Amino acid sequence: MLDHNSPIPLHYQLTEIIRKKALDGDLVDEDGKLPTEMELAEQFDVSRITIRTALKTLMNEGLLSRKRGRGTFLKTT
Repeated sequence: MLDHNSPIPLHYQLTEIIRKKALDGDLVDEDGKLPTEMELAEQFDVSRITIRTALKTLMNEGLLSRKRGRGTFLKTT
């Protein structure tokens, strides 16, 4: 999945992986909720900062939204 030896930054690689998996429904539950930052960090074997950077990029693009106290969700519209 992630290529730690690639010149492409990990957060960018991760952004593309999360985008594809979220849109395919592989990463979200039935409510459209993504796993927590810690769960994603463990799953992809990267730091939480790398996860946050990738998620922030996807939120800025309008693909994800964060609800305080509830988690990060795939936007449906």
